[in-house]
Amino acid sequence: MTGPSARDCQRFSDAAEPTGTPEKNHTAPFNQRVIDKLPTLLRVLGTVVLLVTFYSFLVDGWNQGNDLWRYSLLLAHTGLLAIIGLACPGWLRETKGPRLLVTLAVASVPANFAVLGALLYSLVLPSSGAGIPGYMLWQAPGAVSLAATATVAMAVLIPVTRLGFTALARPLAKPLSALFLLNNAALLLPIREGEWIAWLALALLGLAFAINRRIAGGHISARTDEGFLAQGLVFLPLVILLVRSAWLYAFDLYLVSAGWLAFYMLLRQTRPMLSAGSPFQAVWEMLALFSALAQIPSLTLAILDTPRLSEALALPLAGTIAAAMIYGVRYQDNGRGLEGLASTVLVMTLGTNLLFSEALLAAFIGVGGGIAMVVLGGKAEQRYSVVGGISLLVGSVLRETLALLQHFHMGSWIGLAILGISAILLASLIESKGRSLSGLWQHLTESRTP
Repeated sequence: MTGPSARDCQRFSDAAEPTGTPEKNHTAPFNQRVIDKLPTLLRVLGTVVLLVTFYSFLVDGWNQGNDLWRYSLLLAHTGLLAIIGLACPGWLRETKGPRLLVTLAVASVPANFAVLGALLYSLVLPSSGAGIPGYMLWQAPGAVSLAATATVAMAVLIPVTRLGFTALARPLAKPLSALFLLNNAALLLPIREGEWIAWLALALLGLAFAINRRIAGGHISARTDEGFLAQGLVFLPLVILLVRSAWLYAFDLYLVSAGWLAFYMLLRQTRPMLSAGSPFQAVWEMLALFSALAQIPSLTLAILDTPRLSEALALPLAGTIAAAMIYGVRYQDNGRGLEGLASTVLVMTLGTNLLFSEALLAAFIGVGGGIAMVVLGGKAEQRYSVVGGISLLVGSVLRETLALLQHFHMGSWIGLAILGISAILLASLIESKGRSLSGLWQHLTESRTP
């Protein structure tokens, strides 16, 4: 299958532009209203049926052939949808149905990559199928046949991806296609450890979110329904990556934390689709705040369960991420009082870390977090951050001072001296670079405010 031509892609470009909504004719006869609604009903029904067929090959009935034969059916299904969607606009004189078929073909691409990843994993670790349900187990007969299958698959899946994103948002097709394929490539990696999967998914989620934010402001097509759908599709492979690891392999707290962060990013991605005054805005904000707070215990326990990481990092890292997520909700939705909630979360997590962790690192983290809150809160005129930062500064220094007075310890003595020197040097740095810091903070806040 070759790449889509410019003439083929042009068939979809006009349909992806924002269009007005036709007025509803409530006085039309009943049979006319039924006919008007029937196409929508048929599209929904067809979409559900096709989504079921994407995964029906996994059930036990597909026993009459090897796994490469099973995969070839899925690949042919994907290619056939794209071909039909590409050929139909010319004689149907309508683009909604064909564009939906192409979009469904793109939605099946991650399933193709996931199966290829399973086949590759069976060669890397032949005994890796223990504990996996038989209908989810894929075995490659050999390296040569798998390489040939993968080559054919790439010749189909790459053009289908480009065609689908061209149909949805033509100006964004190139970057979104590349990002989508990059995320799908993660499904090919022969890695199943929950911790590594979580960090990989988080890195790719952050990259996808940053690229979506960057391209969204430059094209009007990014703010259409088709544009939102195209930007949302790039997250689908990462969702499958997390679900596959949590379902088929060892349960891991890093995966839980990554799942909450992924859920939050998907919420942020869908927020522009809500119109002003929508009743779902409050629901959206509550879900976003819940996901921010829910990742604190999972990430904290995950770090505490990792021997090579200091326990003094657990609460500060989880609290900092949660505070940043809450600030993201504030800037996305102009939420009132959320800066106070973010500051409270940060102070509580860093303060609790000071109380329960005897490590010197906890004091340094408290001082660093306090200074950052004072500086950034002062520049943004947020008194909650300033008060919280001062509390952390005083609490961190006081803890180390009391520890030194109760029992002399060389580490506490050196740490306290370093804290004092660092405080003086940071004060000088803030005074000399205050204007630059103020400009940087203003630039960051303006770029995040819609």
